[in-house]
Amino acid sequence: MTTGDESAPGPAFGRSADRAADVARARLARALHDSGHTPSAAVQAAFLAVPRHLFVPELDPAAAYQDEALVIKYGEDGLPVSSSSQPAMMAIMLEQLRLRPGHRVLEIGTGTGYNAAVMAHIVGPRGAVVTVDIDADLIARARASLADAGYRQVRASCADGGYGDPEDAPFDRIIVTAGAWDIAPAWLDQLGPGGRLVLPLSVRGIQLSVGLERPPGRDGQAGADRWVATSAFRCGFVRMAGAFADPEPFRPLGLSPGLYVQADDGRQVDPDGLAAALGGRALDVGAGIRARSRDELADLDLWLTLTQPELTRLTIMETAASRAQVGPLLPYGGLASPTLEAGQLSEARWPGEGGPRGDADGGADGVGEADGGGGGPEEVGGAKGVGGADGAGRSGLAGRSGLAGRSGLAGRPGAAGGPHRPDRPGWPGSMGRPGRPGWPGRPGSVGRPGSVGRPGSVGRSVPPDQAARPDPSTALTMPGLPELPGLGIGGLVGVRPPRGPLPTAASRPCLDPRAYPGEIVLRGYGPGGPVLAGYLARQVSAWDQLGRPGTARLALTVWPADAELTAPEGQIILARPHVRLAAGWPPP
Repeated sequence: MTTGDESAPGPAFGRSADRAADVARARLARALHDSGHTPSAAVQAAFLAVPRHLFVPELDPAAAYQDEALVIKYGEDGLPVSSSSQPAMMAIMLEQLRLRPGHRVLEIGTGTGYNAAVMAHIVGPRGAVVTVDIDADLIARARASLADAGYRQVRASCADGGYGDPEDAPFDRIIVTAGAWDIAPAWLDQLGPGGRLVLPLSVRGIQLSVGLERPPGRDGQAGADRWVATSAFRCGFVRMAGAFADPEPFRPLGLSPGLYVQADDGRQVDPDGLAAALGGRALDVGAGIRARSRDELADLDLWLTLTQPELTRLTIMETAASRAQVGPLLPYGGLASPTLEAGQLSEARWPGEGGPRGDADGGADGVGEADGGGGGPEEVGGAKGVGGADGAGRSGLAGRSGLAGRSGLAGRPGAAGGPHRPDRPGWPGSMGRPGRPGWPGRPGSVGRPGSVGRPGSVGRSVPPDQAARPDPSTALTMPGLPELPGLGIGGLVGVRPPRGPLPTAASRPCLDPRAYPGEIVLRGYGPGGPVLAGYLARQVSAWDQLGRPGTARLALTVWPADAELTAPEGQIILARPHVRLAAGWPPP
């Protein structure tokens, strides 16, 4: 592997020709340290030294050092396909990676090249960094920026990252900086003894940045049959491109241009039925349990998703255009009952319309209907009854306007093809602390199906549509899902702060940090929405009684695809073409 001039791994420590850039870079490094994202001295020093503004030259130097993801390329559909990751999320993943001087590192997904430069600073002149991306334009851009910043020793290669880099393998560390649904055999095969893989892995549609390593075997050597997650953090990255792309595409949702929906594990959905439900009445149900922070809501969302495998996980991604027309919907995503056949939704009735009835407890009492004046969803307590309202007044209930997409993707393209800086945090799409959905990373390059790894690889390639659904026969699944009177969509929308003496906008559910601690609120859409939201609200009490499990206590193990597994107590099994995942919370 060519490492170039090893006598000078980068520019002079923390100094450049631009004094304003130096000040802004020092401010960012200090903020990351103060927030706890860079506890190690090596990561802190790298952020202090590497000039990010040289990797996004379209921006003013001071703006380049905001703790934000910077989108640098959009697809024809207007969705981001590449960005410079948010520094806070970069720091979290670098701490997960545990780089040391002299390490050899492979990065899948190059983007601007900034992350590769940061890693090169950490591993030093005795180490080596290779970064691979499937996009030739991004590689050309990164090479130029790396040279300008003084990191010519980084090798940027345009190749299919699903195959890794067999020429320079083995590596001490591999990091994937694009949302992955499966784990390519090459990524595990090309790690040397004691190696570690860090990647944003989709777990029922929720991306988690996980650090994987082999646990010690009985003889003290690393076990060859499984990989165990040593840490997990909620994140949101641009998904992989290429033939190894996951089967979870975003589909246009007909409510407005620029609004998209994604279903977990390639499950089939009826976009027209979903659009009709999400564009209609909405119901809010209070859970009677308080959350202390947005991080706790993110943990609750993950727990609900893994304990309800019979429900389809939905992620709603919006752009600036769609937000202006329909307003925020479900900031953490949602869970949906099996979609009705086309045309059935119009025949189904909401409770109180002469059809099936149900209250927040899934019973038949306390059903009410708000007048359809566009005042937004009716807010009710967990067992105080339910009410409906048309969806005209939803905007503003889940944070301020101009925020990032629900999948963690950014808003509109920047001018003249330059990077766009998404608005600052105000809801969970912004990456601030561990456990909160993040801003986008960069698209990776991926392998083509049918590839078979070297001996010891974790399984054979299987078409994504043959991947098994989550196994519901597990102790993790919570019983008691009631029969719904039609399509139901439910999910978290925020917390409701204590009500003042007079009704105010602050009494609506929101994600504003000032609302915490506040009562957790769930929202339901569609004819089955009231019953589903009430059912999910009742599960919040179980989550609270279990000690509020979330990412910090999540157990995740990766097995070969052909492994014969029985779901461990408290976990579910997720099948992928090349691996099987066991995820959940084992009992103490």
